[in-house]
Amino acid sequence: MPEKLASQRVLDLGCGEGIITRALAARGAWALGIDLFPRMIEQAQAATKDGPSGAHYTVDGCTLATVATRSVDWVTAGLSLNNVPDLSAALTAVRRVLVPSGRLAFTIPHPCFEAPHAT
Repeated sequence: MPEKLASQRVLDLGCGEGIITRALAARGAWALGIDLFPRMIEQAQAATKDGPSGAHYTVDGCTLATVATRSVDWVTAGLSLNNVPDLSAALTAVRRVLVPSGRLAFTIPHPCFEAPHAT
């Protein structure tokens, strides 16, 4: 991700407690964190109670039903794509919400860390 994200619209898919969303907003992006679990969104919003961070949060699933078509420049997915039940549908939704020159930046855990009894 670029150091400066001014004028960029970034969607953080599977934002959890919102740490990446807030970091993107701190770089100047209009940042929207989305998570399937309301409790995660509540925690993300609580983390900004002492002052606005520029980050926005909403509950949504991997179909991104609340996000307009071609409305974001970037989608980030930090350790979330490996947990979706239908990866094809999630990537189709990502493609739909990205502008034509938009980009997806994601991380997934290495399989050796998800093996039984891995520590």
